[in-house]
Amino acid sequence: MNPELENLVDIALIDGYISDKEKEVLRRKAANLGFDLDELEMILEGKLYKQNQSRRPKVNKCPSCGEIVNGFSKVCPSCKYILTTKIVGRDDEPDNEDEEDQDEEDSVPERKNETLEDSFYELELSVHELKQTPKLPSTKVTNAVFKIVLTAGLYIIYKKLFKKENVFDRYQDVNARYLSLTEMQSQSLLRKYGEDERIKSGINRILADRDAVMNKRRSLDRVFGITLLAVLLIIIYIFPKNYTRAERPTKPETALEKTERLIGEKKISEARGAAVTIDDIATKDALLLTISDMAVDSLVSAGNYDEALRIVNLRSTDGTTLEEERRSKLDKIITLQVTELIEKKEYKAAREKAEYASTLVSYNLMDKIKLAQKLNK
Repeated sequence: MNPELENLVDIALIDGYISDKEKEVLRRKAANLGFDLDELEMILEGKLYKQNQSRRPKVNKCPSCGEIVNGFSKVCPSCKYILTTKIVGRDDEPDNEDEEDQDEEDSVPERKNETLEDSFYELELSVHELKQTPKLPSTKVTNAVFKIVLTAGLYIIYKKLFKKENVFDRYQDVNARYLSLTEMQSQSLLRKYGEDERIKSGINRILADRDAVMNKRRSLDRVFGITLLAVLLIIIYIFPKNYTRAERPTKPETALEKTERLIGEKKISEARGAAVTIDDIATKDALLLTISDMAVDSLVSAGNYDEALRIVNLRSTDGTTLEEERRSKLDKIITLQVTELIEKKEYKAAREKAEYASTLVSYNLMDKIKLAQKLNK
């Protein structure tokens, strides 16, 4: 065929379709070049047929049972055989039509000596081997604990931020090895069998079992490591202080210190006994007065006014100031007692107690009693 005419034919067939106008142009060109028109028709039909054949989608067919395998799946849905396709490389490109026919026969999916069950078995076997890994010694976790203590916690930062590893994980190397192996096997399964949902579900189930084993081991190591770290910190930071405190000789307590301690603990009788042993008279008298006030307040709170008055009356009255303090204390106690008697409507007893108060306080109490009697009538 004339090169110019052949070029026009290729241009006309570039879209896989030849229109009437394109065919008319080719006829005129062939007539001008003296090319046979019937031969031109035959060439056009042949090229169109060949072009359409090359664009037809390929359908995989199982060589074992003849089942059609749709999509990208490489496993037969009926017999579960793995399908594979021989790829012809550039160096193996056929030179003639006979070799092309032979390559077409070779490219038909052929049966491999492996089934779906075999592939899943390999993946499950890897997970089973992971489960059966012998228990490793806790040396790695123990060493991590000591490193944390010795570095004041900096080892944790090093492992987490820089190494990106778990602080307590004795199975780290084992887990990493089986993680890589099972990921490779699962990806191989997906490549071989496509996106079949049942296969993906089975793979996810096995990988979830693998992850559960790894997470359980990490959790146990974490608990063991944290517990050991806590015990070690207690031994280092708490026991020595308690031991030192227990071994430290106690200084004998003086009479003054003992009295002040007992006063703080509100142990009146014991404080009074300790106070009388104090050598300094002024200090002793001051503390005894404080103890006496505590006793009086305790009796007043209990409603034992007569005993409280008796204790106050027994106080030493050396000096004007002490006498005024004693008189003021008596007035307060009598006022409380009279008020309580008025509330009980025991007016006669209230008047008798009011007479023991100082003059001004006594007058006020009497007026209070009279007013209460009037209001009560």
